[in-house]
Amino acid sequence: MPIRRGADIEDELRNAERLLAGGAEELWGWGTPAGEERVRRRVEFIVREARLGPGVTALELGCGTGVFTRQVAASGARLVAVDLSPRLLEVARAHVPAGVELVAGDLMRPETLEGRRFDAFYCVSVLHHLDLDRALPAIAARLRPGARFAVSEPNLDNPLNRWHYFTPDLARRARLGVSASEMAFTREELASALARHGFRPDRVEHRDFLHPRTPRRLIPAVRGVEAALERLPGVRRLSGSLWCAGTFVGG
Repeated sequence: MPIRRGADIEDELRNAERLLAGGAEELWGWGTPAGEERVRRRVEFIVREARLGPGVTALELGCGTGVFTRQVAASGARLVAVDLSPRLLEVARAHVPAGVELVAGDLMRPETLEGRRFDAFYCVSVLHHLDLDRALPAIAARLRPGARFAVSEPNLDNPLNRWHYFTPDLARRARLGVSASEMAFTREELASALARHGFRPDRVEHRDFLHPRTPRRLIPAVRGVEAALERLPGVRRLSGSLWCAGTFVGG
């Protein structure tokens, strides 16, 4: 099966709003006890690697219901969070701090945030929905040279992810919250695509062996094993996610 990536924007918008109607955070796995732990780890990674803090202006792409926005905002950075869906942003608006700017729009349209430049960029599980040869130049156009970036994406070498993304059963994909054209990344593919558009990674890490549906009582034990697996050559390639951070150096 060919790897498909870069869905039509309207298709992605319809999929996001369908997920909202069914409970987006639960379907995406962020609302479970293990999912909340996965959110916490990502927030720490984003704040640390994107060097967020007071005086830093940061762009979040695909903020959805604001799961990450509301926690990253505690860094003191000035956040501008963009999403295609006004309905998802309405949910986010009820939860994010008043100082966060929420923008409904398509970053690949030049009028979205036209003329504005940011010190940092981050997103979680967004890039694998996009045609990166269109999306990354659009993101780059909103960044200052030397801006930091931090992203988290699904790892295609993970057996469960591979099953999710390559199953020919589109109805099953839809129940899992996987749209028809999205596709995970290998480590090499993600790093290469970013570098091709002026995003210089200084780390691409294999993370996540804690599944979102792990029962609360088992989370401490799984986290202990996870820490070892993430460092183990060979085995770590099977992780659920790829975390990548670095500096935007320009095209």
